[in-house]
Amino acid sequence: MNSEGLRFARRFRQALELRDVRQCDLTEIAAADGIEVIDFDDPDPGCTACLLPNPHGDGGAIFLKPGQNTGRRRFSIAHELAHYHIPTHRRRDRRCKESSLQATRGFGGEVEWEANSFAAELLMPAKLFRADARELDVSFEAAYQLMSPDGYSVSATAAARRIVQVSEESCALVATRNGSVEWQERSNFYYHGYPWTAYSRRYVGGGRDPPRVGQCPL
Repeated sequence: MNSEGLRFARRFRQALELRDVRQCDLTEIAAADGIEVIDFDDPDPGCTACLLPNPHGDGGAIFLKPGQNTGRRRFSIAHELAHYHIPTHRRRDRRCKESSLQATRGFGGEVEWEANSFAAELLMPAKLFRADARELDVSFEAAYQLMSPDGYSVSATAAARRIVQVSEESCALVATRNGSVEWQERSNFYYHGYPWTAYSRRYVGGGRDPPRVGQCPL
């Protein structure tokens, strides 16, 4: 099932004539919307990104937690642009924690999933990304290649998730912390009979690896 975020991102890219552009200029896009991108003065502001729309009209500001690398920063900006452009998200201040920017369908809430779907499509349009990913294996090495400044200029996490999202193979990406599953991403061709959540807990607890499982410091 496609999210509202995906549909709006495709319309958005079309309106900006970005259909064949792999790496869009977010500074230019935000400026055209009348949105200023600012780093918080506080090194620990309690959120990763924050949208403050102008209560009296268009525009506003996106505040970012300092210290994010280029790829992570780009996804944070794109996520907040989603909140600005998706009609059902607008006219509200948004303070997005790290968990918000990791939300998937069924993990983290529908609004944040929609914003992440918008951000992924804006930064890594499925049509172009799928064509590039087909030339590579479903692997972390492929994510490192596609995330580069010469590619889509995103984080390793974003690239790895997008590979799974557009893959025509049965594959999944599972993130765990301290033995618990934080989120998971599955391809449309994923074999749903495999208990990934249960497996992930066994895996981080020292269980046996199934084929083609790897770990990556994302």
